[in-house]
Amino acid sequence: MPTTIAQRYFEELENWSESIKFYSVEMNHLESKLYEVIRRNSVVGIADKVNTYQVSLNNLSEKFDSLLEYIDAQETEINIDGKLLDDLAIGFEVDKQQLELRKKMKVLEKKYIDAKYACNNFLMGSTKNKE
Repeated sequence: MPTTIAQRYFEELENWSESIKFYSVEMNHLESKLYEVIRRNSVVGIADKVNTYQVSLNNLSEKFDSLLEYIDAQETEINIDGKLLDDLAIGFEVDKQQLELRKKMKVLEKKYIDAKYACNNFLMGSTKNKE
């Protein structure tokens, strides 16, 4: 049985949802590590530095949550009463929305990777400074 457009879209949406959930767990873990830096470290100004990373992670989390809402709406659009739309029923708006979601996901994933990398570098630096 050939794969339909709706099936490919739905699988893509599901993959994004799972990725966002995974990123959320990672962000929570990073935030816990940042909190530990504040709790254990007596360096002047460390809280301000940590706050920068926490704000960045919180902003990304909010953007991912918002994207999840759009993903859910798109899933509802192509999966009506548990049945995926036929290829002929996939209209311009559904295609356009899928493309927009794809672009937003790509941008947010890049921002997340950059934020995670920066945060991990900061955490490594704060650990080395303690030793």
